[in-house]
Amino acid sequence: KLYFVSTVAVSKWGPRSYLQFMGFINQVIGIFDFDFIEFNRILLVKFAGEDSLWSFAEMQCVREYFGLIFARLVEGRLKDKPFSGLQVWAALMNFTSDTFQDMLLSEGRQKALETARPQRLDLLQTLMASQLEKASLEERLSV
Repeated sequence: KLYFVSTVAVSKWGPRSYLQFMGFINQVIGIFDFDFIEFNRILLVKFAGEDSLWSFAEMQCVREYFGLIFARLVEGRLKDKPFSGLQVWAALMNFTSDTFQDMLLSEGRQKALETARPQRLDLLQTLMASQLEKASLEERLSV
């Protein structure tokens, strides 16, 4: 019933015509999943590097990253709660680009990174120490 769009001038549309046309536009916009697009952009910034193009290795990193996040959720916060399976399912169904962005930029994450930074530096300095250059990985890790 949108034939009027091509046959009637816009200046002659009535309220019903405008309403039908706006309903059609709303349906067309609904085709696009904007949350998926936003989520993809956040993942591109975090994982895809300067070229902003997905490689297979980068996609594998994303898979492993989310595996670790949700494993921590299941084994940590929700492990001993009643109906933990239902709560995990609800968390997965409500995990959106906004949730992910909040998680990446939260103050708790910043504090955790600041706390872990000196430990990471010590570990890297130990692993890369000049006396260990020729040592095998197992020997480096035993130090």
